[in-house]
Amino acid sequence: MQVRTATLGMSLVALTLAACHAPQSTSTLPGEAVAENAALEIDPGQDLQRELEVRYRLALTTFDRGDHDDAAAQFAALLLRVPQTPEGDSLRHLLIQQIAWSLLASYDHGGDPGRLDAGEAMLERYLEKHEALRPMDMGDRAVIYALLGEFSLRREGAIEQPISPTGDAMAGLVRATAHSLDMPQARSRRGNEDRMVREI
Repeated sequence: MQVRTATLGMSLVALTLAACHAPQSTSTLPGEAVAENAALEIDPGQDLQRELEVRYRLALTTFDRGDHDDAAAQFAALLLRVPQTPEGDSLRHLLIQQIAWSLLASYDHGGDPGRLDAGEAMLERYLEKHEALRPMDMGDRAVIYALLGEFSLRREGAIEQPISPTGDAMAGLVRATAHSLDMPQARSRRGNEDRMVREI
């Protein structure tokens, strides 16, 4: 049984964008940055697949340069563009995690507990809907519970600041998302695997 996430996508995006618009140490609202960058780099006439790839690269670039609130907003805006079909469930699951990591990174560098509030609320809502619709998919939920643990550790002060979440977990998400989007690097990797060249 596949998750039907039309309502889920909208509600999670609204929650995340609202959190990212809360004031912190930035002179530009994340929503403004999303609009400016999208207008500059995304051709409205291109096909949806290409648009998703461009938006994803943009969000990753934003995350990598340390603009974590903007990255969370951009991942959330991308989530809105994913087709509301069962085929989009895997990509949605990956994007939810990257929104959460962006909010964690924002907290790590800015200390705003509102980012923890937003991330926990988003993940808890996702878990509730996921469990109702896919009760047997415990593996997917285990990943989300582990992410909730990251939020709890920060709330309890168990992780020293600053800390970067751009390690193995984020790298793995990026690789999985590239496959889900069928981006060129993912297609290249599959070609290598066909030649028995394995990437670890």
